[in-house]
Amino acid sequence: MVGSYIHGWMGSPRVVEISNVSEGIMVIKERMPTKPILLVLDEVDHCDMLEVLVGSPNWFFPGSFIIFTGKDKRLLWYHKVDEIYDMAFLPDYEVVDLFSLYAFGKNNPRKDFEGIAYQVVKCLQGHPLALRVSGACLYGKPIRVWQSEVDRL
Repeated sequence: MVGSYIHGWMGSPRVVEISNVSEGIMVIKERMPTKPILLVLDEVDHCDMLEVLVGSPNWFFPGSFIIFTGKDKRLLWYHKVDEIYDMAFLPDYEVVDLFSLYAFGKNNPRKDFEGIAYQVVKCLQGHPLALRVSGACLYGKPIRVWQSEVDRL
């Protein structure tokens, strides 16, 4: 798990990159009892991650806010989270338009990038933020960079 821990959100925010569960535990234990925190756990896919990193709500200073992202709602139900938000994904016919707007500056892909653009879009599975960010990152890049991104995804 790689993530970010943002602290000082009541004052000046600072992002601390966390590269593994042990490091996350250490950072959380140092800061959570003394001030409210915003904790974002991305791609939570094991109940053990929640148990180790979050434990129970009474671990955290009042006013703390914890966000999990993941595909398995059962993990969140098991951990008795307060709210589960289902993120809306774009319908297929809008996905290429949004991605192309950021990747090419227009609503459709360039002819010479059409195949690779559809590969990127397929990998991103209609996630609006991912479409915008990936499109912007690939804007103006050669096709070999695009292929590397598809391989990474």
